[in-house]
Amino acid sequence: MEQKGSAPKGAQVKILANQLYSKSQRRREQIDRIKSDADYVRFYRPEIRDNRLGPDVEGWVVGGECPFGIDCHVGQFQVNLKTGRCRCKSCESETDALGYVMQRRGLGFPQALKYLKSAG
Repeated sequence: MEQKGSAPKGAQVKILANQLYSKSQRRREQIDRIKSDADYVRFYRPEIRDNRLGPDVEGWVVGGECPFGIDCHVGQFQVNLKTGRCRCKSCESETDALGYVMQRRGLGFPQALKYLKSAG
């Protein structure tokens, strides 16, 4: 039996779902803002070899050794200084800057997000 003045159960579920969606949407927007504010040149500096050619048209530069794979060829690891993505052509790993920090430094998501935020 419903209490007087309360919303029906289905409406309560819908309200709760909308609140959760709104909260997750705000969180996604915060994460996207941190990613867009990051200085990827400074962030990836330790991984980038001296590359006199600079980035190609799409923003990719050759990095050092791949931090993810075993037996990857030197020079196959690349970082994109525009988007923050990184990839290895040897082991075919590809991720964004958050995934990179989590894998390279062994951090969880919240710590990796803080690390990336400090690169902004």
